[in-house]
Amino acid sequence: MTIRHGQALQSIGLSTCGKGGAKLAARLGMQASRHTMLRRIMDLPDGSAGSVVYVGVDDFSFRRGYRFGPILVNLESQRVVDLLPDRRAETAAQWMRKPPDVMVVSRDRGGEYASAATQGAPQALQCADRFPIVKNLTEAAQLLVARGPGRNSGASEARRTSTR
Repeated sequence: MTIRHGQALQSIGLSTCGKGGAKLAARLGMQASRHTMLRRIMDLPDGSAGSVVYVGVDDFSFRRGYRFGPILVNLESQRVVDLLPDRRAETAAQWMRKPPDVMVVSRDRGGEYASAATQGAPQALQCADRFPIVKNLTEAAQLLVARGPGRNSGASEARRTSTR
C-alpha cells in the first residue's frame, strides 16, 4: 500500500465509516475491507489533550442499567477527555484539580457533580447543560397550557383592566 493510497483510505474512513468507507473505496476503484478502513482510522494518533477550559460532566453507562460513571468531555473540541470509574464527588473533584485552567463546568442538576465542581474547580463557573433546561421549560409550558386561558396569571387580568 502506498502512502497516497493509505491517506486516501484514511480520509474516506474518517468521512464515512468502516462499511460505508469500504463501499465508497470500491466505487472509486480502491480495494479495501471495512476492517482495513477501521484500522486506518485507529492508526491515527490521538490529538493532544492540551488544556481543558470548558468541561462537560454527565452520566455514562459502562453496562446498561447496572454500572454508571461520569464522562468528562472537552466542550471546545467535543472530544471525550476521560471516563471515571464511579459517581462519587471526590473522584470527579480529584480529576478537576489536575487541569488548573478549567473555567466552565457544564453539568446536570445532580448534587454530586455540583459538589465535585465546587471542590475540584472552585474558580469555574457552573452551568446546567441544555437537557434539564429544555425539560423544565417544557414542563412549565405544559402546566401553563393545562390551566386554561382564564386562569394563567394576574398579568392577564391587569392588561384587561388597563385597556378599559
